[in-house]
Amino acid sequence: MYRRLVVMIGIGIICMGFFAFSMTALPNWGLLPNWGLDKVAPVFNPLNWMGFDEVERLDGGYYALVDEQGKVIDQTALRVFKGDEYIDADNRRYRVKEVTGDIAHCEFVGIESLAWEDTELPLDGETTVPVTATKPLVGLYHTHGDESYKPSQGVSSMPPGKKSGV
Repeated sequence: MYRRLVVMIGIGIICMGFFAFSMTALPNWGLLPNWGLDKVAPVFNPLNWMGFDEVERLDGGYYALVDEQGKVIDQTALRVFKGDEYIDADNRRYRVKEVTGDIAHCEFVGIESLAWEDTELPLDGETTVPVTATKPLVGLYHTHGDESYKPSQGVSSMPPGKKSGV
């Protein structure tokens, strides 16, 4: 009796797992097309290590983020939600007020202060840097270690250490 109960519970857990996977990870199968959710990647995907917010459109479209004057400040294929924030190259911070279709209406929040100090050497010639090396040194700084290209690699972001192709 006990063994039969354990087997039935195990089968039930497997069935629930298969149902959850089919409703989320397979966009053209199950309930997703009936609910109109086949145009976006699934919100819950057990294979998505980056989290629930990285949802990219599958229909080839994109969202346009526009400011109060209607000027496009960014375009993205990632899903945009009310409350999302965007900081542009000039450190202007915007918050999404409303998403209507493919347009995300944003409000200007303010200018972000920089987190670093200006460490440039003065140009007056009073500061000298001693030369101690005989060979020139080159410094490399990588800022985008996790980028990849979804059409060829299947994901838009990869964990550090994996070859991303970008």
